[in-house]
Amino acid sequence: MHVHYWQKRLPARWRLQGLDYRLLLLHGLLPSGRLPPQPSPPSHSCLLQDGFRDSFGLLLPLLAAHFSVGRASASLTSSIMTLLTLGSGPLVASLLPTFGHRTLSLLGALLATLGLLLAGLYIELASSPQILFLHLTVGLTTGLGFGLLYLPAMDIVEHYFSKRLGLAISVLRSSVL
Repeated sequence: MHVHYWQKRLPARWRLQGLDYRLLLLHGLLPSGRLPPQPSPPSHSCLLQDGFRDSFGLLLPLLAAHFSVGRASASLTSSIMTLLTLGSGPLVASLLPTFGHRTLSLLGALLATLGLLLAGLYIELASSPQILFLHLTVGLTTGLGFGLLYLPAMDIVEHYFSKRLGLAISVLRSSVL
């Protein structure tokens, strides 16, 4: 039996025929037998959500014209989304030990996607669209989804980087200027 270099570092009880160390990591088992911290989606989720949230002002003239409202009413959507993205931290922090990084990140991605899809469908299909629906879908649903993505992505870094933690966090947060 051929033993790969990564299998030589494993304890004897882990050296089974055809067992790959990467397979153990994939199934969530480490050689010590404990579960690793669950990784969140890739850190580019922070880049995407920050980019969407921070560049929402580019859509304001189009939204104001489409919904026949003022810029203040159109910008309320972005304000609600930002408030929920950054303000949901205590809620997400209390849910994180119970559900873990992966579950909360997946739920956040699903909520954010659902909010954006519902808003897009409503804008395309409604004969007389109301801005309130955009406040509920993009502001509330997408904002909460972004909030569920944001904190786990920030928190997971310290589980994997004990050395050079400052550098890892600064690379992760480099999307915000």
